[in-house]
Amino acid sequence: MATSSQRRNQTVRPVPSAFGRLLKRLRLAANLTQEDLAERAAVSARLISDLERGVVQRSRRDTVEMLAHGLRLSGTERATFAALASRRQAPDNSADREPAPISLPVQTTAFIGREREISATTSILLQPETRLLILTGPGGVGKTRLAIETARRAAVAFAGGVTFVDLTPLAAATMVMPAIVRVLSGPDENEPQDLDEMAEAIGDEPLLLVLDNMEHLVDAGPDIAALAERCPQLKLLVTSRQILRLRIEREYRVSPLGLPASTRETQVNALIDAPAVQLFVQRTEMVQPSFTLTDENAGTVAGIVTRLDGLPLAIELAAARMRLLTPAELLQRLNRSLPLLTGGPRDAPDRQRTLQAAIDWSYQILSPEEQQLFRWLSIFTGGFTLDAAEFLSDRMGLRASADTLDTLASLVDKNLVQRLSEPAAGTGIPASRFRMLETIREYSLDRLSQSEERDDVRAHHAEWCAELAAQSDAGLNSPDQAAWQASLVQEHDNFRSALGWAIEMGRSELALRIAGSLLRFWVNAAQFTEAQRWYEQALALDRDSETAARAKALLGIEVISYFRGDYAAARSYGEEGLRIYQALEDKAGIGWSYGNLGLIADAGEDYERATDLYERALAIFREIGDETHTHFMLGNLGLIAHLQDDQDRATELLEEALSTSRELGNQNSVAINLSNLGLVAFARGDLDRAIELQTEALGLRVDSRNDASVARSFDHFAAIAAAREDYERAVRLFSAAEGIRIELGTTLQPNDREFNRPYLERAELSLGGDRFIACWEAGVSMPVTDAIEYALRGGTSGTSKRPVQGSIRSIGGS
Repeated sequence: MATSSQRRNQTVRPVPSAFGRLLKRLRLAANLTQEDLAERAAVSARLISDLERGVVQRSRRDTVEMLAHGLRLSGTERATFAALASRRQAPDNSADREPAPISLPVQTTAFIGREREISATTSILLQPETRLLILTGPGGVGKTRLAIETARRAAVAFAGGVTFVDLTPLAAATMVMPAIVRVLSGPDENEPQDLDEMAEAIGDEPLLLVLDNMEHLVDAGPDIAALAERCPQLKLLVTSRQILRLRIEREYRVSPLGLPASTRETQVNALIDAPAVQLFVQRTEMVQPSFTLTDENAGTVAGIVTRLDGLPLAIELAAARMRLLTPAELLQRLNRSLPLLTGGPRDAPDRQRTLQAAIDWSYQILSPEEQQLFRWLSIFTGGFTLDAAEFLSDRMGLRASADTLDTLASLVDKNLVQRLSEPAAGTGIPASRFRMLETIREYSLDRLSQSEERDDVRAHHAEWCAELAAQSDAGLNSPDQAAWQASLVQEHDNFRSALGWAIEMGRSELALRIAGSLLRFWVNAAQFTEAQRWYEQALALDRDSETAARAKALLGIEVISYFRGDYAAARSYGEEGLRIYQALEDKAGIGWSYGNLGLIADAGEDYERATDLYERALAIFREIGDETHTHFMLGNLGLIAHLQDDQDRATELLEEALSTSRELGNQNSVAINLSNLGLVAFARGDLDRAIELQTEALGLRVDSRNDASVARSFDHFAAIAAAREDYERAVRLFSAAEGIRIELGTTLQPNDREFNRPYLERAELSLGGDRFIACWEAGVSMPVTDAIEYALRGGTSGTSKRPVQGSIRSIGGS
């Protein structure tokens, strides 16, 4: 094999460094003389001449930056330019230099959406300390395309050339080094027999070797590292679905293409900058020239690329189907994406002609243990934690948690599972979270469905959901309730999956346990319609059972019906649940039932019955030492006193409830009690104190992401504004609250509606019909974040005439 120096003519005279050659090429490409560039860059023309001729081999950093500015270099070109300028290179000793040999596959389609990645990989590759850069990522993410483009743009830095070696056809790691030799050797050359001969043949000029698709040949890594050690001027750019675990390697994870910020966006201008959309449009135009991205199909296209995870291969295969389908038809058929994503170009490798083949390539090189855990993890919808993976592994018979951790780490290394970089940012949740791309999960789930493990995995997943839901009872009443709520939001799709399976399989008790324990989560998230549907389906499985799980689910649907304003149904569910709890002699359950039946009586303004039920519940909770529900009942009794115009008694009860809720760290309850004390201050005409209390309450509600309670805070701020005769503000806040309730599918309780009514009537009378409607429309369409800021801006201090009473109540049962 000829050395790189033997490939050149041997006339000896100094020539420019790689940086000097690049400077001249870029200057001529920009159609600039040395004088033109000197003027643009504010440097001397003599310096430019010396750099290009090799008289000066290196230049100061600030001079390099000025030259880059004068050349109007892009980010990638600038990175290459700066990297070459910083290298200490001896000038070449060949005069009539031939171009460095560049052997890279020709790309027949445009390269889209990777400028940031190219800039980063080029910069890393050209850093002097980088010897081996490995691009990793799942199948179909575009590692090969990125490697080729990176090598092409960095080629000027490699006087010895750039050589591409496709490792896909190789069956064993022992075949890697011979394959490299065959590509580097000329047709008439004797192939070197060992590493030393290879190193001598490669020579001492900078050479870039691109090794493509090495994931099934990782055992060849030590030989690659040994070759790099013998060839100081050799750099390696490798693509692989997993790292090689070599000391010299630097990993760059290739992510899917950027997606639109929202699939609800329907404006072309808001979507066209998303690289995934650009790729879909460009590839669709190749098979359907008449296709145009419009405001009518933009939202559908956003849904397509999002469903495909932004994977370039998946997007290209989907775009190929646009010969026959409309965007809407394609999106509908992507519910099962793998059978649809076939028919890639005939000249593409087999693994790239269908997405299933691309993923199957990764699956086949897994160990049996890795394949097993990969199948199991597909049962999680929307991601999972390490604890969840270990729970499932333990129940499936993999006892050692270290085995689960190591196997999961290997799946992450192989890019079949992703570790999310920001687990619930801002919520205080410490647990790392993992997920599969949906296209990969679909493949894995299909593998699971064909195995004998399927039913056991589904059952254990549902049991995990039931245990997590049960733990949430305590968590959502603890100082960490905001973190708990956020973590449960992350698991909502898992709960849905488990409930759907349990109901489908007739697993009544399991479905009731999950649904019964999720009441407070659903209330906090204002998921009333969905909650009611799950409760109805779970309760219908076995109408004759009288278990604690059924009673708790009855309590749940009672509360949901109450929030939806169906008091007759709520009372019926509550009375059935009370009867079961009494038969079971479950004191806590009896207390919950009394308390929630009290809510229904309270809503019907039967304050005598409501007081009796709250006091029965209070006595039970004090007897069993349940401080959480004790302060709930104190707060509700305080509201009864407020509504009956006994503000001294109301203050006493509500302050006791507030003190206890602060001690327990229950922020939702703290917010409720603050807000209700604000109503007492408002009823007394102390608007300054009312605003102070409502402001603190609203801050807590915003932190807990409880939109239903935020809406009630808006009502209270609106009433204060109306009491100050700031009617425009009042109407906007009342309508902002109503907008939230419309979106959540909830309704005001009758006495709360009565609280709002006189202020709205007074505002309409003062503003007039047209102005009232204009303010109402402005408020109901106001984004929640804007409405919060608007409410907190407030008005001036003052007192008011005697206002009516309002209220917020606490629910029990969790």
